[in-house]
Amino acid sequence: MTAEELYPYPPERDMYDRIRYPRHAHYIGCHFCADFDRRAKEAALAAALNNGDQSWQRRAMLWVEAKDPGHQFTADDLVGDLGVPEWISTNAIGALFNKMAKGGTIRAVGYTTAKRLSSHSRVLRIWQRT
Repeated sequence: MTAEELYPYPPERDMYDRIRYPRHAHYIGCHFCADFDRRAKEAALAAALNNGDQSWQRRAMLWVEAKDPGHQFTADDLVGDLGVPEWISTNAIGALFNKMAKGGTIRAVGYTTAKRLSSHSRVLRIWQRT
């Protein structure tokens, strides 16, 4: 029995990948690929934070830190109170919340839909001040 028969190639990998790496171990947990995904995410988060307005990010951190422990909020609440400068990427808000969650300042507790018209009812994470 071949490796392909034992471990079918996952459908999320494209044909180019399959031809390029016919014996690659994506289907049994390649450590390089798993590490690459983690490093790519960290690089994207760092880029979003570094390309944003540092003074606005500091105000946003102070806004979160001023909340009482147990208080729940979303990115829409932050934007409603502080606004978002035109030059800041909305990815920076998510990166900032991710950084604060890793630091233990906040934690994710659920999901809701956005209320702002410009957000088109997208799904938002609900955060809680710890």
